[in-house]
Amino acid sequence: MKLSSASSCSASTSTRDTQLTITGDLPNLTLSVDARTLQIGMNYRLCVDFDGSEGSLIAGDGGPVFVSPVLSSTPRSLRVSTGERLVMECTQCRNSAVVHLSADCQEPLLYPLPFPGGMVLNTRRTPGSTITRDLGVTASSRSSGVRWQVSIDTTNLLEGSTYKMCLDVDGSGPLPVGDTGFSFFINPVQTFQPAAVLRGARQNMSLVCANCTTGVATLRMATSCSALAQTATPTASLHLNAPVQADTFRRASVDASMLSLGQTYLLCVDIDGPSGDLPEGPSGAVVVSPVSDLAPRVLVKLPGQRLLLRCQGCSTTTVVKMAASSCDGSGAQTAAAALALATSATLAVQQISYGLVAGISSTGLYEAWWDVLLDDSSLVVGVQHLICIDLDGLAGLAYGFIDAGHSVYVSPVLELQKPSVAPAQQQSLIIRCADSCKSGAVALLDTSCDSTDSSGVSRAQPPRSTTAVPWNPTGVISAISGAWYSAVIDASQLTVGKQYRLCIDTDGPLLGRALGDAGVQVLVTPFECSAGSIIPAPSQSLDLACLAVSPAACAAATGYVGSSCGSGSSESSSNRATSTVSVSAALLGSGSVDWRLVVDGSNLEPGISYRTCLDVDGPSGPAGFADAGCPLYVAGVASIEPASVPVDTKQTIKVNCSPSGGCRVGAHVSLCVKDVSGTIGEERLRSSRTELRRNGDSWQVTLSTSGLTVGEYYQLAVDLDGRGTAQTWTATGISFFVTGGVAASPAFQQRDSGAVMKVRCGGGSSAGGCTEGATKVYLASACAARRFQVASAASYSSTLSLSQPWTVTGSERTQAVTLVAEQGAPVGSYLAIMDLRPLRAGLPSRLCIDYSGSGVNTGDSGISIYIAGVTALNIAAVRRNRSQALRLTCQEGCVTFVSTVYLADTCPPSSPQVGAGAAPSATGMSTKVGRMLGNTPSFDVTLDTSLLVLGRNYRVCTDLDGDIGPLQVGDSGLSVHVSAMRVQNASDRVQVSNTYAQEIKLICSEGCSMSTRVTLLAASVTNCTDATGSEPTAALQADGFAAGAGALGGFGTSAWKVQLDLSNLRVGAYRLCGDLDGYGWKFTAGDVGIGVDVVDANR
Repeated sequence: MKLSSASSCSASTSTRDTQLTITGDLPNLTLSVDARTLQIGMNYRLCVDFDGSEGSLIAGDGGPVFVSPVLSSTPRSLRVSTGERLVMECTQCRNSAVVHLSADCQEPLLYPLPFPGGMVLNTRRTPGSTITRDLGVTASSRSSGVRWQVSIDTTNLLEGSTYKMCLDVDGSGPLPVGDTGFSFFINPVQTFQPAAVLRGARQNMSLVCANCTTGVATLRMATSCSALAQTATPTASLHLNAPVQADTFRRASVDASMLSLGQTYLLCVDIDGPSGDLPEGPSGAVVVSPVSDLAPRVLVKLPGQRLLLRCQGCSTTTVVKMAASSCDGSGAQTAAAALALATSATLAVQQISYGLVAGISSTGLYEAWWDVLLDDSSLVVGVQHLICIDLDGLAGLAYGFIDAGHSVYVSPVLELQKPSVAPAQQQSLIIRCADSCKSGAVALLDTSCDSTDSSGVSRAQPPRSTTAVPWNPTGVISAISGAWYSAVIDASQLTVGKQYRLCIDTDGPLLGRALGDAGVQVLVTPFECSAGSIIPAPSQSLDLACLAVSPAACAAATGYVGSSCGSGSSESSSNRATSTVSVSAALLGSGSVDWRLVVDGSNLEPGISYRTCLDVDGPSGPAGFADAGCPLYVAGVASIEPASVPVDTKQTIKVNCSPSGGCRVGAHVSLCVKDVSGTIGEERLRSSRTELRRNGDSWQVTLSTSGLTVGEYYQLAVDLDGRGTAQTWTATGISFFVTGGVAASPAFQQRDSGAVMKVRCGGGSSAGGCTEGATKVYLASACAARRFQVASAASYSSTLSLSQPWTVTGSERTQAVTLVAEQGAPVGSYLAIMDLRPLRAGLPSRLCIDYSGSGVNTGDSGISIYIAGVTALNIAAVRRNRSQALRLTCQEGCVTFVSTVYLADTCPPSSPQVGAGAAPSATGMSTKVGRMLGNTPSFDVTLDTSLLVLGRNYRVCTDLDGDIGPLQVGDSGLSVHVSAMRVQNASDRVQVSNTYAQEIKLICSEGCSMSTRVTLLAASVTNCTDATGSEPTAALQADGFAAGAGALGGFGTSAWKVQLDLSNLRVGAYRLCGDLDGYGWKFTAGDVGIGVDVVDANR
């Protein structure tokens, strides 16, 4: 083989021919050539003579070989435009050199037409462009080339195709055009996101690609866009975005679970798919980021800023930094800092809902929250900064810094004096800003800050945003740091009750920086309030003023007191210190309206400042809770749990004490009469004294209720001196109700009139204090206890000016009914017939009892009754399935996308509440929460029942207002059985005759044995546990010889049968009930989901 400068290989041998060295074995041969004697920019012919010069075969032409001076070229993918810039390293290029792209470097720019003078443009190539020196960048130190650049017009090229880089070294000179060996992909993708994905399955990519054929075009991530790529994801098809956006947006789900963390991969796109003619090519680069989440998204310009990252693959050697523009070390950046595993306390400060410091992520991989402290004081405020991460740290070589795919805004705003405005003009925002703040910056309120808007003159778009206004110094310098500025906005067109982000542009209309989120929210509220103080006791009020023209604008508001204000309405939120209540109004003699938020402050901590959180449009509106801007200081002590206890028992009571001296080790506790206050003598005590003791972070005491009167209130009394000589008892005002011991069934009721409830008072031969014809009961959201007139106790006195307690009336409740003795039942058994229609569906109501019937002392019996909204279920049995569909009947109270359902052994309050999205317990005793979808009265829900235990019955637990309302989870009164059995013919219904030895063949792959018993019940019997014992029943038998061997200790069996004597049954519909362990106690009998039709054997 040789390279020849002759025009053809058949010409005679030239002195400039260069011989090739062949190495390797067939079919893979390697050709080597000493190219030092070859002329740069010349095309040579590859001449091949298979039998050499002595043979009979002649040399053949293997095609042109171009001696190229180009060492490298970037980028490798181009878009269709009039000026795509290429940069290349070249050893002997000149200013006259011309470059073009073509499918074949031998094709001309113009083709002649059949008629004289006619020419047509070759659409498979670009026009030639002269190269110029790239003076801004030096060549690589690893080569002797010079950097050159060229602008290429690619408008004639086809997107999704690959073109060769063709070079004419001397331009118009005698040297020919040749193939440099570099090719370029014409990128069909205009934009794509995200630039970073997680290492996991189902990573969503969204891109703009008008020429990508939906359902045909493919995408993958790979180390190179070739079949030889060392690492790549499976190919994914591109589909239309939903909803479709201008018919150019595409989406794909990529399985990146096998990619390496911290590595960059090419985004390879093939617009006509694997079966098309066009090749796959690089359309961008994507990083596999180890960081799935971070908080907060805004940091102030100060040293020691804490950042939390949720990361897989991180360790204590991992380092993180912030960078202004690039993670390669250029530009402004912070010093790198090492990660430390975050604590639960640190996560709680950021209100991160993830309950554990570490765990399994949604991608199925182990993740943990990590903590890092960064000094961003050298960074520029008002700019988004990249989060850069190096997994193996500065000393490691396997990784370098990569863009984690997240950014953080560096805000100069340190504090907002009041996080609320009225829906009116001329509303002042008083901002404490870092020393770097200057006049000329602008601020506005918006639902979200547009990080692409750098105009500094944004106009209002009501009700979404206000007009950008300048902030000006107030002249007040903060004693802490920074100075105070003021911005006056027009909030008159904003939505009342909505929270808006404070957006700032630190250089105003200079067009250098864009809007950014300052990290604070502002509530638009119709209420005005000021700082106040209360004591930790029931019925504490905060005075409010309604600024609206009509009082109706304030009437629906609700509120609570908390350490911070969340947007949800679930009262189980960790930031919530009091329950949610309605804002109350009273008409004064002057005709004005007095507005107050009255809360039960019993659980507030003295010496702590809380926030007042208001939902101005109530639970039915979209606003949610937000900080009203009036801090609340708590000054007192004490509450107890439980607040009602049966008589003649010893009850351990949890005592919540003030950390500022409310409780002491060795202090004595007792119960005293209800109508005393302040310091009392021992003659007022009504129970024996007992010592207060610590129980972890709380306090507890064991009190005896022997000798106390059933149906009476007492209060807690404390002697802080205990065994000392002072012997000073203080009545705390904390109420304590004594019951006779109450039980009630059922634990759930439908919202109907004439609901019958069985009430059991006392036990054995005791009536437990109840009297037929006198004792009354009712259901209510809370039992109205009589408040003690104790504003503050002597040992808990305060010098603060306290608001006057204000009693709230009008509890949600039923009418009180008198107990009637249940005929034939044991002593103490009563019936109560109530009209439950005044109660809301989904309410976990309390059973309130008035033993004397006088209405003076009505207390909480300690019993909760759930008012169920769901009345029926379409199936009685479920399978273990990741997507088990249920259809529920709910006549009222259920809301699509809001009401939630899950299955559990027991529903609250018998067990802890299962939160939205909570994982099943370790033993699989509950499912995750599912949301109800549909319209009254029919709703569907899909639950993951795969972890439930076969052969058990599970309660259907519902929360009708989900995680956005105050209602809690309760037992709907319905249950389902997790069935292990199926019919062998794959149907859920079988037919048998009313005769002897009727055989039903079943499939049971797990849980069944020869101890398993099956019973046939009439379809009208609602519960399998209601069997009388006279129904046809039998144990399972293995079906067939192989199955029998498995059942008796072989490899196992899934084929079973049961033989039933149905000779005494009537023709009709029946249901099959199964109990996996028969007479055992581990499993329960339940409907296995198989219907049986019994037909006449004589027909």
